[in-house]
Amino acid sequence: FNNNCVKICRKDMRYSLLVQVHNTKQNEEMDKYIKISEVFDQVIEHYGWNESDQSDTVDIESKKRNMRNKYNFLMKKVLYRNAKDFKNKGGNMILKSDAPIIRELIIYALKDDKDDPIVKWFNGKIDTSDPVMAYIIFQL
Repeated sequence: FNNNCVKICRKDMRYSLLVQVHNTKQNEEMDKYIKISEVFDQVIEHYGWNESDQSDTVDIESKKRNMRNKYNFLMKKVLYRNAKDFKNKGGNMILKSDAPIIRELIIYALKDDKDDPIVKWFNGKIDTSDPVMAYIIFQL
């Protein structure tokens, strides 16, 4: 090998190592996140909705749309986060540590009890700018 080849090889090797370190750090960072669709799947499992069930009583796509609306409500109104900031390769990502909280809130928000304060809150029927109502909601 001549000197030029050694310089190029060293340079390429350094570049390769930098890329490898960057990718490792990126993968470690992504390990902290989970796709929101996985949380939705857990909610579907909780309620026993089955995607292969073709009955009129369970429309999975409408349930998923409802869950996305509840998720967006949480992101905007509670967490004050822009959902677009948590997108990766077209999928919404959330911190794994936030996933159980979001899952439980979505499960609670999908209850059939329309008189429940949390359900009303998710449906925009409770004004949390009223201090008394805000206190009631956040005490639940």
